[in-house]
Amino acid sequence: MSAAGSVSVDELVRSLDRKSSTLPAEIAAFIAFSGAESMLEQGPRELTGLSQVRVNENGNVVLHGPACEEAPGARSLHRVLVSMLQASSRNLPPALQRLRDRPESELSSLRSLLDQLEATLVPLNRTASRRVLARFAREAAHPLIDDGAVDDALSSLLGEEQPANDGRRARSLEPDARPLQVDLLEGLDLDGDEHYLETKVSAPSRLSDFDGATSARPSVRPSLSPGRPSTRSQASGLEELGSPSSSRKLFLGFALVAAAVLVVIVATSIRDENARQDLLQAEAAAAKAELKTAPSANVGDLLVHVSEPNAQVLRYVGRAPVSIDKLPVGVAHEFVASAEGHQPTRALVPANAEWEATAEGARYELAMQLDEGNDALELGPSRLTAQGSAKGTGTIRVITTPRSARVYQLIGFSPDVKVENVPLDGPQELLIYRDGFAPVLRGLQPSDFTPRGDKRVADVTIELKKKRQ
Repeated sequence: MSAAGSVSVDELVRSLDRKSSTLPAEIAAFIAFSGAESMLEQGPRELTGLSQVRVNENGNVVLHGPACEEAPGARSLHRVLVSMLQASSRNLPPALQRLRDRPESELSSLRSLLDQLEATLVPLNRTASRRVLARFAREAAHPLIDDGAVDDALSSLLGEEQPANDGRRARSLEPDARPLQVDLLEGLDLDGDEHYLETKVSAPSRLSDFDGATSARPSVRPSLSPGRPSTRSQASGLEELGSPSSSRKLFLGFALVAAAVLVVIVATSIRDENARQDLLQAEAAAAKAELKTAPSANVGDLLVHVSEPNAQVLRYVGRAPVSIDKLPVGVAHEFVASAEGHQPTRALVPANAEWEATAEGARYELAMQLDEGNDALELGPSRLTAQGSAKGTGTIRVITTPRSARVYQLIGFSPDVKVENVPLDGPQELLIYRDGFAPVLRGLQPSDFTPRGDKRVADVTIELKKKRQ
């Protein structure tokens, strides 16, 4: 494929057009949805066209525009969506029609655009969408050979001059291109078998006239009388060309050349596939090496000591929708969401939950609904029971209604909680809750993690106080 094993959406659309097909509207919306997610996680990018949106052979979307502010990024992504929809079917779903026709002046928020795109994709099936995208990308990167490509290659090898117009698919001869009629048996002593061995041969004008075994054989018709006198001048140069032996040699030669071209095509395909596999293996090895060599200064251990037992210790993970990666699969996870004007709510990912297998690894989508009401941090008891056993790691993506709710993950119970490898690329926030006591919010900065041996550790003590009656 092209750079980084991917093709641009522009190339993908042209590939589909060559096959008299179009980009499905749902797939166009999924490409824009993936682009919006990428901008929210990695920063907005200003896209100037479909060539800056690429899809790799795993169906993942990669953006290549320059970094920009959120509003220009959202508007440029909307323009890309409009361009893709113009190349799609004219019968768009109403939700996509409204989004396509939305004025650019109303587009300034990537989260708002992501919400609308997600609404057009309900139910959202990431695996199926990526599978379709991956197939489109592979077909765009490795197009099938044209019907006449083998004929052209053979003609070039044989030194045959190509006509000015494209006649690759012609199966009939022009009126003035009559087949060469040759008397093959003149002057030959056939021992009395002349009555069925005499032939006339129509020499094929090109290899494409051989549609199969039947059309590849010269026609055989009895037409000569026995004992015809030999005429050397008439048969000169033609007996050798039209003899059964030379015809078989000519056909065998064409067959060998065709076989050679097919071998070259197959070898090239195998070479390209091997190169692709080598590239994927090299990328995987590089990713593993990068993980092994990642500086330990980017993570640290968190020790939390609480004055009261059985208090819930939660860590703030972000505003929804938010993805929490490197979580053990096969282990229960509990989350709490809070929003202004809404009652806090809990949600549990059980240990036996079925995670979705994606190109990036295991993934689980968790939806949380907050009811309107008192927004005091009254969290109630934990639902966490059996923890389970880890079977690799994955990512949990939390979506809330209303959007942008604050999401916390339960990390343990007091009196002592330890969390290893906490990322130190930004501030941390802890929420300590126990029924009957005032909840405590505690912020931590990367500087609070101090060197201790070969690690950086933050040691925090929390004093809980009972609520006033």
